[in-house]
Amino acid sequence: ARGAPGASCLPLELFLPVHTRYMSPGLPPEADGAAGAAAQPAQGPPEAAGAAAFRRVHPLHYHQAFLAQGVRPDGRGLLRGRRAAASAAVVSSADGSAMAKLGQTTVLAGVQAVPTLPSEAEPGEGRVVISLDQPLAGGERGGQARQEREQSALSELLQRSAAGMVAAASLCIEEEKAVWECRCTLHVLEADGNLTDACLLAMLVALSDTALPAVRFSTGEGEGEDGTARVVVVGSETAPPPSSAASQH
Repeated sequence: ARGAPGASCLPLELFLPVHTRYMSPGLPPEADGAAGAAAQPAQGPPEAAGAAAFRRVHPLHYHQAFLAQGVRPDGRGLLRGRRAAASAAVVSSADGSAMAKLGQTTVLAGVQAVPTLPSEAEPGEGRVVISLDQPLAGGERGGQARQEREQSALSELLQRSAAGMVAAASLCIEEEKAVWECRCTLHVLEADGNLTDACLLAMLVALSDTALPAVRFSTGEGEGEDGTARVVVVGSETAPPPSSAASQH
């Protein structure tokens, strides 16, 4: 487990089915884009600037020229996916974090585990809360409204996916007294396609990297007015694993 002594990690087998799907190895760097190299000659700064201008003015013709050669503008074959890469524990101040890249699309994810009161309906279950931070790009009239709808739909998808990645019962500190709320924030650093997959990958790796701090309950004056013990995070005490499966990793 990463983090302070006594910290516990979320069960890894919860993530393996999705993890293997997104972390499948790609081609070596020297092989990536080989198909496009034959169809697209090397460009210097003037040629590259001209191609960029042509793409903006005539986007349809620009892409049709590559389609006729059976490659994408970045040199990939038509059926070849973007190269995927992900790194965990990239933010030292977070309880879990990850950086994911799919091609040029880059997403940074950070998780903060916060002890909170459970809901009355689910006294023994914690929760994962997802938030998406993506700056809106300027563009044509109505473009921002469309982007806001797309971001809202993506946020809902990520929230539903997170609920299936982590067993809510594994986030229970003590039933009816305290549970963990894992707040996962996704920062879109660059969006160049496949944003949904990049966000899912970053969220998956960040959650699997999350180490839950050890906690104890304060007594006496620390109790709330409703009789619920107050949770104090202590990095040096031993915390039980979120589930029996976690102790096997």
